[in-house]
Amino acid sequence: MKYTTRLAALVVLFGTSGVSSTTRAADIADLRAKMARAAVLEQEAAIRQQQAYSLYLQNRRLAVQTIWDVRSMRDRARAEEQGALEARVDHDRQRRQERERLAAARTEAGRRVATPLERPEARQLDATGKIHWPNTLRRGEYTDSRTRLDSLFAERARADDSGEGSANCDAVQVATSQMLRELATHIGVLPPREYLAAQQFVRNLANEARFPSPRQIALRDRR
Repeated sequence: MKYTTRLAALVVLFGTSGVSSTTRAADIADLRAKMARAAVLEQEAAIRQQQAYSLYLQNRRLAVQTIWDVRSMRDRARAEEQGALEARVDHDRQRRQERERLAAARTEAGRRVATPLERPEARQLDATGKIHWPNTLRRGEYTDSRTRLDSLFAERARADDSGEGSANCDAVQVATSQMLRELATHIGVLPPREYLAAQQFVRNLANEARFPSPRQIALRDRR
């Protein structure tokens, strides 16, 4: 469009200048050639401009991608550092808890040595292994635990192996712990004195299982 407009303007100009037609034709041909070269140069310039713009966009996209890559790497590094920190904190917490458990175990062991374990009275547990349960623990919610402990103490009365370290003692510890957990669910329901008495009764059964049964003591005395 620019080339045609310029050529038309020049034709009009030379057409009114009074020069010969031969000269005018030569001049027009020369102008056409110059204008054609100019058009080629304009087109090449436009192409270079488009290429430069495309390169600019490409560099901009690359810069943005680089920024995101750097942020991503930084976030990953922070996450790894945070994870390592949390792992160290968790490890330190576990070690501290283990030390506390060991200290508590030593304290409990010392307490047991210093304080004799309370055991059931004869009216609560007889030589045959029969448990005489208090009314609090005769309720239906304790049936399973009662049945299990009745069976274990009946076995203990007949067994040749009982006391600390025996399978019977270990089973009694599990059963009494279960019963204490069941009892704890009624801590706000039972009167305090009744709750504490029932709790001590179960604990005494657990303590009793740590000692040899009367049968085992009798067998040992005969040897």
